[in-house]
Amino acid sequence: MVDHQEEEETVTSVFHRQRLETLGMLAGGIAHDFNNVLAGILGHITYLKTILPSSGNHTESLQAIEDGARKASLMTRQILDFSKLDLEERPVCLNLTEIVQGVFRLLKGATSPRMTLDLCLPADPVHILGVEGKVAQIIVNLVINARDAISEDGRIDVSLSRMENSKDLLDLFGGEELSAPAYALIEVRDSGHGMSQAVLDRIFEPYFSTKEGKGTGLGLATVLSIVKQLAGAIDIVSQEGEGTSVSVYLPLVHQDDATPEDPRRDSPLQRGTERVLIVDDEYPVRNVLAMSLGHLGYEVETVSSGVEALALYEEEGKRYDLIILDMLMPKLSGEEVFRRIRQIDPEACVLVISGYSSEAAVDEILANGGKGFIQKPFTIDELSMKVRECLDGEA
Repeated sequence: MVDHQEEEETVTSVFHRQRLETLGMLAGGIAHDFNNVLAGILGHITYLKTILPSSGNHTESLQAIEDGARKASLMTRQILDFSKLDLEERPVCLNLTEIVQGVFRLLKGATSPRMTLDLCLPADPVHILGVEGKVAQIIVNLVINARDAISEDGRIDVSLSRMENSKDLLDLFGGEELSAPAYALIEVRDSGHGMSQAVLDRIFEPYFSTKEGKGTGLGLATVLSIVKQLAGAIDIVSQEGEGTSVSVYLPLVHQDDATPEDPRRDSPLQRGTERVLIVDDEYPVRNVLAMSLGHLGYEVETVSSGVEALALYEEEGKRYDLIILDMLMPKLSGEEVFRRIRQIDPEACVLVISGYSSEAAVDEILANGGKGFIQKPFTIDELSMKVRECLDGEA
């Protein structure tokens, strides 16, 4: 009887995994198409902000569109996480205060006007090492969980603070040696219905959900995975009828001790005069890339396929200082185009872009001479900085 039950559980588990893999592939394909759309929107908006006056009636509308595109970008990142094909990025020093504030502003529009959302931030910036999209996803998932747990006129409080090492914190980390002298504390508290101990015991299990078919059951499991990657910890306190409080602890870094944020992030747009070839099958992406780089002073040519790119590159004298190459294209993939271009010119400088591609495929290109990678959608600021990094040999 036990063997038969175990066999049934194994078959169910395999079926469930296969179903999720299929859904993951579908989700990743949708994310690719959606990211191409967002790349055009976000690229054009940030381009317009560079050429229009910084004050006027248009600024509020432009900012609202940019905020909407960034919010949609966060959603596609969640889809890519689900598809298991999100691309890993190198952790950098992040201003956690700015991230929490930005995500909170975006999420306010996703809640009922009758709900009360309150944000409390420290006076001084809080810095951690991490990947911005992953850190933002922690906050997104926690606030969405809180929103789903409360009534339309409920309350959600989000706060960020610093916490020095203590015995309580040591116990939370299982008695292990703490990796930092102090921690950033993100708290999300709601006035919802709370959880029983039985639910709390299973809250981090993948696919476990109390939302009766509405949720995937991946939200808190994803949060826990990201928090562990960042050498942090998470604690949940809840009682039925009294709401829930989620506390996330992430190691603090001091800017003096950490790898500094690139000073060019707050500098004027990075410009140049080099020749750039853009290879992307999506017209909106090609168009906004050409407009943006042309505005920055570069000499730009565009093609819509890898076949055209190779034909151009094989012409005598047709050499480019930088090739911006999309990974997913019909007929010839970005990987194949990169390989053939490097056969023609082993010193070719290639920047890879993609809205959806496997980490292994991008890593393979970077390991074989690719100069950099930037994930769609991106702003003109991010593009200008990455292009200069590649051309100046800093990527």
